[in-house]
Amino acid sequence: MGAIAGSAAVSFTAARRSTSRRAARRSLAWCILMASLMACLGATGPLAHCQEDRVVVQSGTGPQQVSWSGRIVDYNGRELVLERPSGQLQRFRADQVVAIQTTWPDTYQVADERAAAGDWAAAAPVWRQTLDRETRPWARRLLAARLVRAYYESGQFDAAAELFAALVQEDPYPPFYADWPLPWGETPGVTSLQTKALDWITRPQPALQLVGAAWLIGSPERHRAQQVLAALVAKSEHPLVAALARCQLWRLAAAGGPAPGDRQQAEVIIRQLPEAVRAGPYFVLGQWCQQQNDRDGAMLAWLRVAILYPDRPRLASEALWRAAVLTQQSDAARAAALYAELAERFASTPLAAEARRRAEALSTAESR
Repeated sequence: MGAIAGSAAVSFTAARRSTSRRAARRSLAWCILMASLMACLGATGPLAHCQEDRVVVQSGTGPQQVSWSGRIVDYNGRELVLERPSGQLQRFRADQVVAIQTTWPDTYQVADERAAAGDWAAAAPVWRQTLDRETRPWARRLLAARLVRAYYESGQFDAAAELFAALVQEDPYPPFYADWPLPWGETPGVTSLQTKALDWITRPQPALQLVGAAWLIGSPERHRAQQVLAALVAKSEHPLVAALARCQLWRLAAAGGPAPGDRQQAEVIIRQLPEAVRAGPYFVLGQWCQQQNDRDGAMLAWLRVAILYPDRPRLASEALWRAAVLTQQSDAARAAALYAELAERFASTPLAAEARRRAEALSTAESR
């Protein structure tokens, strides 16, 4: 596809996290995690620019990846269809797709940069503008998914879930899994959203049932949520929906719901998920480990989230907060450093101001 004047070709891939990961390696949290894990985690390279659509797919069951060029005709939860320069249609299963590159107007890059800087509230209207100008159906779905994420990260949970509900009417399993508006940490009660969630759990789309049940866990309808999630684990035809439903059930463990088992079993389950959706399950694993008085397990799980998923600032900041609170019980100086790191790295999140206050208070107390 020819480049549009004044436009940029941008890759939609987990590689966007590479820069922030490298910076995070120098953080105190990274040092703590590395001391515990005794391992290094790599990061992918920078994004490339292109003059045509390009698709990177997994080749077979090994680590080999293959790049194909042409024009993306469709991309949904089942497959990606690419028209090659010869006119031949090449089809790939959605779970084979590693990354896509396509040409966007400048507004996409502006929104992406704002999101990368943590200002999701400012990114949302720009993505909305880009969506309104886009005509390719598959690209509109991708932009809608980014807008869902922007609404969620900026605390507009109702708008995020409603847009997702509209999205699944067109594609029952949107392949942009990291953008599904699933709550994992603390989220303020949204009464209107819980009312809609009661309707969503009755809809035929399993992905929408999953989101609806997830938002009901913190409501008086948690028993119904547990029933829906258990049914998805047992009967969903989509493996990822079943796996995420299982991990959502772990949120109910404190109230007598299904527990993850031991930490090793839970980590095996999480590692079988696509990397982009592991943050939430790791966060919940940390909560469960804390309930089991497994302090090391809780710290490792929360620091994984804070370090590896800075592009999920709402959850990453809460994970770092919980790690700091847990550390404060035995090491005030290290806790102060973790609070300060939260305030600096996730300055736009709701916890940043209180984290800064605690860091200053602990530092002052230590200097006396």
